[in-house]
Amino acid sequence: MTSIVWLASYPKSGSTWIRAFLTAYGGPPGSGPDLDRLIGGELVNSRALFDEVTGLNSADLSEAEIDRARPGYHLRVAAEIDPPCWVKVHNAFGINDRGQPIFPGGAGRGVVHIVRNPLDVAVSFAHHQCWEVDRIIDHMADPHAAMDRPRTGVTAMLPQRLDTWSGHAASWRAQTEMPVLQVRYEDMIADPHGQFDRILRFAGVAVDAAQLEHAIRHTGFSALQAREARSGFAEKALAGAPFFRRGIADGWRDSLLRAQALRIVASHRAMMARLGYLDAVLAFLDEGTTPA
Repeated sequence: MTSIVWLASYPKSGSTWIRAFLTAYGGPPGSGPDLDRLIGGELVNSRALFDEVTGLNSADLSEAEIDRARPGYHLRVAAEIDPPCWVKVHNAFGINDRGQPIFPGGAGRGVVHIVRNPLDVAVSFAHHQCWEVDRIIDHMADPHAAMDRPRTGVTAMLPQRLDTWSGHAASWRAQTEMPVLQVRYEDMIADPHGQFDRILRFAGVAVDAAQLEHAIRHTGFSALQAREARSGFAEKALAGAPFFRRGIADGWRDSLLRAQALRIVASHRAMMARLGYLDAVLAFLDEGTTPA
């Protein structure tokens, strides 16, 4: 049986919350997750691991050359770990220049595809990156957008192609290599028991009702905020800026200007409609309640 369950999401869509839940679910009763030891990290995007497994020096390779090696690399990593192994990826699903899927079905038993209203993503991503919101809106509409792609030198992580917000979502929805479970951030807020139960069962994990309740109690947003305030969180981008900021749906309503919200809708209308976000956003904008 293939081992990896991919936690695939555009940045700031909820994968860290899921990882905190999974850590608490598999941990000892009565304790919450250690934020600096969350399971499901970006294992396969580690440059050091890629170099070790493939025997290549990724610093000497182009992105195209790295992508040619990635299918075999993912298969080898998956063959050496026990299922289910949760692995977060922000990469869009892609095909390399040899026509091979970068995330081959033989390496993954399934994909939990996490999506979030792009208006809320824009606000959260801007805060995380310490960028102006308009810059993030442009970034979310850029088909060449990527993470860990510096102009000079290399980072500890391999380059991760994002595509646009819409393109990212479309890539994981359209792939046929692996089964997909789509999870909306807003549904996790509204029904954490139901959504986390779905995620566990999709991965073939036996669901224990008491452990499910324990994990949800210890990974509610206020609990995660308190834990970060006490112990910190190494994965946050900026020192002093909290990672777990608000954890609500529709926070964009008091954070985006009307013109900014309309720019996001103009870029992503079709995918917003497919994912069930468009009508509520347009209804709110038609009320004229956002700042001009």
